[in-house]
Amino acid sequence: MNYLGFIDKIEYQGVNTFLYFDSISLKSGRELIRSDNKDEILKIKTYRIRTVIQNSEKNQNYFEEGSWFILRERRKGRLHYIYKDLNDSQVKESKLRVTKLDTDKALNQKLANFFSLNDLPDANEEEIINLATKDAEPKFVGVYNVGHGNCNAVCEEHAAPLVYFDFGGGCATNARTYPKGLRFCMSYKPPVILSHWDTDHWVSATSGHFPKALDRIWLVPRQKLGPSHLNLARKLNIKGNLLIWPHGIKSLPLKDIGEIFKCEGKSLNNSGLGLLTTFDNKRILLPGDADYKYIEGKFLVSLDGLVSTHHGAKTTTTNYPIPKSYLNTKCVYSIGQMNSYKHPKLVSLRGHKRVGWINRLYTPRGHCAIGSHILPLLGCMKADCDLEITQV
Repeated sequence: MNYLGFIDKIEYQGVNTFLYFDSISLKSGRELIRSDNKDEILKIKTYRIRTVIQNSEKNQNYFEEGSWFILRERRKGRLHYIYKDLNDSQVKESKLRVTKLDTDKALNQKLANFFSLNDLPDANEEEIINLATKDAEPKFVGVYNVGHGNCNAVCEEHAAPLVYFDFGGGCATNARTYPKGLRFCMSYKPPVILSHWDTDHWVSATSGHFPKALDRIWLVPRQKLGPSHLNLARKLNIKGNLLIWPHGIKSLPLKDIGEIFKCEGKSLNNSGLGLLTTFDNKRILLPGDADYKYIEGKFLVSLDGLVSTHHGAKTTTTNYPIPKSYLNTKCVYSIGQMNSYKHPKLVSLRGHKRVGWINRLYTPRGHCAIGSHILPLLGCMKADCDLEITQV
């Protein structure tokens, strides 16, 4: 089979670079573009394709995040690993020759228009400001063990989420890190703020895990999309549950919770949304995967808690301004045990420790909480969900 692939993730590990293509069959891609009906993506099978190149290869810069490629089966092609299901780490090996579509400007433009949110309007600012429930007071931030991905929530005193920040988990290569049968709390009908469109930040809402989350309102950034991202967006849009961050808005208050902000970079990781919680005189930063250098400085000071950016990955610069820690503040690493990226990286651990983040929690040891009025073992005791807090 031949594929149409969108690079949505590039990971650097030692002398190697791992490339991830969000893909559909080439035939399906051509049919979609001809149909000009974005909802047709719901009928199309998507594939996760991974390969590795060495950093010393001359064509390394040929592969850019957000670019489209044609991947054709060839006997002398580079070995690729094809995941038929995001929630299963089993793969099919195939030799593929990869060709960038930079010479076909017409096709590139059609793909950019089709795989996007361009046909949908920005959300109303008031909708965003009043996104969270007013029926309970926030008391802490929960950081959940979802394998190698990210899922946080601002919670009331009994550990019920009032708003989720990301709804992800381990997928594809790291699907094995995802806890089996994990149930999420929807007691207050919490909305979901999506930091960015990386799969490991929303995969818990898929049919293999907890699709009930699609019945909640999602606030998302307007970014380039691949096939699986567009699939999620169209499902939410059909249900009337998709809000898109307004163009030109740097930040907005989230009433009674804190402040949502737009990150200032250009890549998928660095151009999404972040959340600074400010309840109970506590400032806890949820940055998603954004390098701290792409977050406005006012959100990086006087923090009482932090979820380390990008699962403790090595950031894109060695001189990034890690926010300083103060007495008894906590930093949580949202990671999967023995994950394929080998996160958290030593440079992240040392860098955070250097500026005072000594008290660290790791999600494989159980769901974590940062904030005030926290008691061990908060939650419904697994009566209605599996989000019982075990680390504080």
